[in-house]
Amino acid sequence: MTLRIIHVGVGGWGLDWEQRVLPRVKTVERVAAVDASPDILKSAQSTLDLPAGACFSSLSEAVTAVEADAVLVTVPLKFHIPVALEALELGKHALVEKPFAPTVDDARQAVDLAEKQGLTLAVSQNYRFFPAPQAVRKLVASGELGAVGTVHVDFRKHVTREKGGHRHFTLLDPLLVDMAIHHFDLMRYVLDQEPIGITCRSWNPVWSPFEGDAAGSAVVEFERGVVAD
Repeated sequence: MTLRIIHVGVGGWGLDWEQRVLPRVKTVERVAAVDASPDILKSAQSTLDLPAGACFSSLSEAVTAVEADAVLVTVPLKFHIPVALEALELGKHALVEKPFAPTVDDARQAVDLAEKQGLTLAVSQNYRFFPAPQAVRKLVASGELGAVGTVHVDFRKHVTREKGGHRHFTLLDPLLVDMAIHHFDLMRYVLDQEPIGITCRSWNPVWSPFEGDAAGSAVVEFERGVVAD
């Protein structure tokens, strides 16, 4: 069975999905590409050799023109929930890139609508499907090395490019919102526990090219006593 998807947001990270992810999934067929930017849509059409009839400036146009089962949402963060809500209201399942939503209230709005519509709403958390996290999860669950009491995560990414030019440089919290969601999800997955409390502080180093806080520290307490920092 083939899942027919409409891909919304085909510039930047969305183009990476088109070139590196979707071609590997044989059970998925992208039946339409959508982008609000005419320039991005034109560039994607040329790069991906898309027929003009499969390119649209809005999701509603695409849904009217093609038969589809689901919508892949790879637009900038502030548009995640509006596009997901539109997809759900149009009766389509939705897969949204991380981070899912700017706020918890936004996330709840989308989750509530998906439940009301009886549709699947999912977030792309692809790291937990890599071999290493799966192997560590099994090792922790076996108890072979004893119980886990503390988890330490030290993540650093060297950035040298000039400020501006990419939306990541304008995010409110590029580390904690855009990147740390992977680490947070991996801790939940590997430990098979849910967090019950968190203390966090973020800041922006004087040499940072980011507008938002590019550094942060967090202490997360999990339900069976594990503490992560």
